[in-house]
Amino acid sequence: MELDRQYVIRDTEELTSLYNPPLERSVRKQMDHLDEYCRAFIAASPLIVIGTQGAGGEAADNSPRGDVPGFVKVVDDYTLLIPDRRGNDRLDTLRNVVRNPAVGILFLVPGVYETFRVHGEGVISRDPALTQAFVMNGKAPRTVMVVRVREAISIAAGRWCGPIFGIRRSSRVRGRCRRWARSWRPTPAGSWMPEPTTTRLASEFPSLSIDIS
Repeated sequence: MELDRQYVIRDTEELTSLYNPPLERSVRKQMDHLDEYCRAFIAASPLIVIGTQGAGGEAADNSPRGDVPGFVKVVDDYTLLIPDRRGNDRLDTLRNVVRNPAVGILFLVPGVYETFRVHGEGVISRDPALTQAFVMNGKAPRTVMVVRVREAISIAAGRWCGPIFGIRRSSRVRGRCRRWARSWRPTPAGSWMPEPTTTRLASEFPSLSIDIS
């Protein structure tokens, strides 16, 4: 395909001139931490997509990760833990994170109108205190990705996606997730399910030096 170069946008000023300013409510959705609703959405999500890019302008990569709902642990308002379950051993995502820590994570819940997005920096750890917390069927992941949250934002799937696919609207989902968050109860130590309090997670992962004061 041949592009007409005169129509290629080359700077952000030209780009923003083509669009209206963002709605205030969409700007307010963006936070620098995880609140109660964020935690509830993460606890309900069985599928995430991790976006990464290697150093030196290498091609960007998107990698789906699926597991039981709540397989991503929330350590505190700024930290997530993502186990690397055994798979094809291509290591595309992990290699990228080692070279370039910037990550984008999209959380999905089947049948839910909203998605939830996190931007931050990740590191790959093989700390047994982390991997053993994600044991399933007697097998621990070889590594765990520790993500420092810089931005968190909930996004509607699109004006037309909900009616077309019969997806529930965000207001109902938001209320349900908040009720779910308020009803959280502790799970046994060493479980891979998300924990309701930073205090309990700090006791499970002392190597993270979580400040619970």
